[in-house]
Amino acid sequence: MSKMSFFLALVCTTLLLSPSTAKAVPGPDSVAVIANKNIPESVTLAQTYAQKRQLPPGHVCLLDLPTQNDMTLAAYRAKLLTPFEACLKKAGILKRVEAVLLIRGVPLRVSLPGGRASLAATLGIWKSTANNKPILGETPGYKNKYFAASYRNAFRSGPFRPEWTGKGFYYYIDNGSTKSGQYTLAPLLVTMLNGRSYKDAEKLLQSALDAEKNGGAKGRFLLMDGRDKARGVLDREYDGVIQQLKQRGLTDVVRQPFNTDLTGLSLAAFITGTATLGKTIEGNTYLPGSLTDNLTSFGAVPKNFAASGQSQVSIARWVAKGVAGAHGTTDEPLNNVFPSRYLLVDYVDGSTLAEAYHRRMPYVYWRNLVLGDPMAAPYARKPTLTITGLKDNDSLTGAKHIQITAKDPEKRGIASLTLYVNNKQVAHSKTNTLQHCLLLPTQKNIKLLVVAQAAQATGSNRRKFQPKGWTQLTLEGKAGGPKTCTSEPITEAFTEPASETTNEPNTEPITEPTSETTTERITAPEAATETTPDASPQELLTETPSTEALSTEPPNESTTQHEQTTDAAPMTETSSDTAQPPTQGCGCSQTAPSLPAGMLMAFLLLFSLRRKTRP
Repeated sequence: MSKMSFFLALVCTTLLLSPSTAKAVPGPDSVAVIANKNIPESVTLAQTYAQKRQLPPGHVCLLDLPTQNDMTLAAYRAKLLTPFEACLKKAGILKRVEAVLLIRGVPLRVSLPGGRASLAATLGIWKSTANNKPILGETPGYKNKYFAASYRNAFRSGPFRPEWTGKGFYYYIDNGSTKSGQYTLAPLLVTMLNGRSYKDAEKLLQSALDAEKNGGAKGRFLLMDGRDKARGVLDREYDGVIQQLKQRGLTDVVRQPFNTDLTGLSLAAFITGTATLGKTIEGNTYLPGSLTDNLTSFGAVPKNFAASGQSQVSIARWVAKGVAGAHGTTDEPLNNVFPSRYLLVDYVDGSTLAEAYHRRMPYVYWRNLVLGDPMAAPYARKPTLTITGLKDNDSLTGAKHIQITAKDPEKRGIASLTLYVNNKQVAHSKTNTLQHCLLLPTQKNIKLLVVAQAAQATGSNRRKFQPKGWTQLTLEGKAGGPKTCTSEPITEAFTEPASETTNEPNTEPITEPTSETTTERITAPEAATETTPDASPQELLTETPSTEALSTEPPNESTTQHEQTTDAAPMTETSSDTAQPPTQGCGCSQTAPSLPAGMLMAFLLLFSLRRKTRP
């Protein structure tokens, strides 16, 4: 590839895949739960979650699953995927679900052609296709020097909603050469409640609930340098993340040299990369709502969720300390698959936990596992709801006119207001007010759920995420009474301003990326030089093998080669949170958007140098 072509590809991929406004907002109307019905504790935790998060009836799917940590592809299809789809169809929510919460007791991994993937990532590809065929059942990676992730995350390139689809690229080997193709991502955002025990797993939920009462975690955001070069490949993002968090009014944001025994802190977030960690976990307080990520190979392998013992650093250690979210991998991942550290900025801007982690993942259908409540959004300023003419535990005889009013504290306005009765949508409005003639079935314990979603912020308002607010009432319907409403509508509709700008600097312009993408054959990714988190060289993260660390992990395609850790290539510091695919994987249209000034200058300089060196 010529220097000119390489630069055009780099510019093209930057423009095509820069993160944009995200609308994925898992709420009680769009989250489903999967638990193992053969484990009573799994069922109990699922029911606890549904009750505390006000999920409507039918959102909890109790499946007949094995109790082992691994499933074959055939077992996954027969025991989990097919019954789960049937559960959603029965509840009438198949097309409404955005996110899925797995409960401890559900297997962790699925054996696929070529190698394993996490069950969470396998379910996460949902209805994704390539070449008009489902991706499920295809190999999740490709073997070049190592077994590496294939499917680039397309969620980061555009808004997400139920049944959202987006175009992405995947890599494969053809006649010894690495090539690319295009696929269609149709995902779910999948997280899990897991830990060393069911008691610990429930702490993830409680941490989220407590943080939302507190308005976020009022502690230090600690970004600790990776212990070695391979595990420090995302350290280059730290300065940019710190700058943006401070611009949002957070003052206790610190970059820290690696210290295995740093103690005595109250933490709102902790990010690092290490295969061993001493007192820095148990010696600190992790506040409700806090997030963590540790860039190392085996953070979420099955051994790390056992009652004791660990391989490298178990993410369950953070769960026991009360964090709201953690991320790890269930097999050797390579170091180019961990989420961008800008997930902290999204989270503070009002993103849910599921959005924050999944929007910043470089790849899908791989070995990643996110722990936490997908609805957790402690920094979001959610719409509030008022229901006039009805209160909790009311008994209704016949039809009654009700009015629902939503108000957004950020003055963005209300994008949607939806009323559900026993999980069935009965009324919807695109304004801040909904009036409805309510007629209940004759039964007890009827669940009425109202969900409001904020409109898109405009101007300099950084809160690009559109949070949901909701309230649930338990009612009883009695026989008799009128079948229609005869009373006049209740009060005049409240009108809320559509939006309001602030004086805060707009550090993250929100633009929709172009949808124009093309594919071309690529050479091996090692030839590309990239400046984004997912562009770091593919490296095994395992130290020189030790009997203690590896003896319980069965070898597979990705774990039979780690005789030693490969040194990472030099990385440049960047404050950009724009994610880019490998530059050789994207053709650039002649109608691409105009280039930013810096890129244009670099392009002209490169062109000038090329002309001077031409014979």
